[in-house]
Amino acid sequence: MIVRDGWTFIIAGFLLTIFILIGALKWNSLGLNVVSASFAILTIFIVFFFRDPDRVSPTDPMSLVSPADGKIVAIKQIDNHPFIGGPAVRISIFLSIFDVHVNRVPASGTI
Repeated sequence: MIVRDGWTFIIAGFLLTIFILIGALKWNSLGLNVVSASFAILTIFIVFFFRDPDRVSPTDPMSLVSPADGKIVAIKQIDNHPFIGGPAVRISIFLSIFDVHVNRVPASGTI
């Protein structure tokens, strides 16, 4: 599955690839073939970046699931968070270009 907002970039990349490829074939241009291949690779990367795989969450109501793929880089106690109006724990997650860039709501509750 692909994130809805990614389709604009995917379609634009695909169309650019096709138009440049048509030009490369029409004018028999090695340079345009290279540019077309570059756009094809970029479009494949964009599809990979905007993927949204289905997740199966644990059924245990007391379990917590990370809101994002990636690596936890910091856990910090905050004395007074401006949005919460009190103390909080901030967990920072780094997402590389290979991680799924979709944030999920891992627990129910009231904010």
